[in-house]
Amino acid sequence: MSTASPVVPPSLRDRTERWARDTALNLAVFRITVAAVIVAVHDVHRLALAASRLPAAVRTAPVGWALASRALPITPAVAHALHLVLLGAAITGGLGLFSRASFAVFALVGLFFWGLAQTIGSAVHFHHLLWFAALLAVSPCGDALSVDRILARRRGRALASTEASLAHGVPVRAAWLLLGAVFFFPGLWKLLTGGLAWITSDNLRNQLFAKWTEMADFTPLARVDRVPHLLQLGALATVALELSFPLLVLFRRTRPLAAVAAFLFHQATAALMGLRFPSLWWCYPVLFDWTALAVRLGAEAPSPGVARSPRAPLVMSAVLLVGAVSFGAAGESDGWPFACYPKFDRLAGETLPALEVTLVRGDGETLVPTRAMFPYGRTQRYWALTWSLLGAHRSERATHPRFAAFWRDVSARPAVRPLLVGARAVRFYRATISTIPERRDAPPIARRLLVELPLRPAAAAGTTALPQRPAGF
Repeated sequence: MSTASPVVPPSLRDRTERWARDTALNLAVFRITVAAVIVAVHDVHRLALAASRLPAAVRTAPVGWALASRALPITPAVAHALHLVLLGAAITGGLGLFSRASFAVFALVGLFFWGLAQTIGSAVHFHHLLWFAALLAVSPCGDALSVDRILARRRGRALASTEASLAHGVPVRAAWLLLGAVFFFPGLWKLLTGGLAWITSDNLRNQLFAKWTEMADFTPLARVDRVPHLLQLGALATVALELSFPLLVLFRRTRPLAAVAAFLFHQATAALMGLRFPSLWWCYPVLFDWTALAVRLGAEAPSPGVARSPRAPLVMSAVLLVGAVSFGAAGESDGWPFACYPKFDRLAGETLPALEVTLVRGDGETLVPTRAMFPYGRTQRYWALTWSLLGAHRSERATHPRFAAFWRDVSARPAVRPLLVGARAVRFYRATISTIPERRDAPPIARRLLVELPLRPAAAAGTTALPQRPAGF
């Protein structure tokens, strides 16, 4: 009488390896998605180019990037050249032409070019695109849907396997976990810093008011601030999504739910706060199983071939996850190439600091219009730079040298030059303004003089009045 062999349950390592395997097609979709997002999201590139034109004394290096920014100053001409190289590498990488090399070039160039965008006063959070490019640079991302595979076939080379493997799966799984870190730590810090009051108080209403003030041209889809209980429900849903996202992406059945919920969250913040984050939600195709869909639609099943080693993707995944988790756990939002994504964790009030610039003449002071100094208006870029100058953000201080460098740049602009006639000094004030929409046009609640710079006389319109060297420089 024969007895059946006992069934041995798979070990944790076996289950982890099974979970980490994926096909070349899913990795290829990830490659194409990342490349398309990089090319399409123009704001990322414009910020870096704009930062390259700022005086060096006005820029502020993000955490982890100070040494590199000092050692490798990038001029506007160099920035434009890096931009072209970056776009070229993204296009060839998306097409799957020299796939690994393209993303390796992109990651290296993007590290320095996009690092410029982080020097305007606060971090601009598209770090995940650089992380994903680094993952693709060390992975066999050209094994499917690529020019590389077509060329290999024509040249008679042995084709790589497109079946599920660790080499194809580890980069995709690392992307899931990195997205989890992007969501989880902002949710955690909301509770650690603001506590339950982040959900139950007027905090979210005040957060809305602050964003509406920062983006003067933005009109919310609805005045949800007039429905307090709806805002508190939204705050609860926000924290719940952020904290649960890492868990949701681990399981096949809940990953689509995570993608849909996050997409709806982004659309809500875009409609109500003007925060769009397309560079993030356009990456969510990585959360879907495209191989299963392709087979269901009649495509050929993945085929065997030359096996790929998972060693390089594993090492890169570990480095990126350690960096993202470390900065997230520290709550450091102003780092590069790692950072905790925007936390919005502090309980918001009904005021904001703002910059006021006046020109002093014999008959008094004249306010310099914001549009004259900043043609792009009061955008996120404007607030980041002015808060940095005011010493209202991070650890910067309001200093004569920084304001002098800023004014040399601003006073040369055509809209400012006519205002300089007869001016003997320029003053910089830190003003406190109300964020309540009905008080948006009211005078500042308070203001404090930070710096006064004497000017050389400007005899006629079009003459630039540069600051003299004040005592104490």
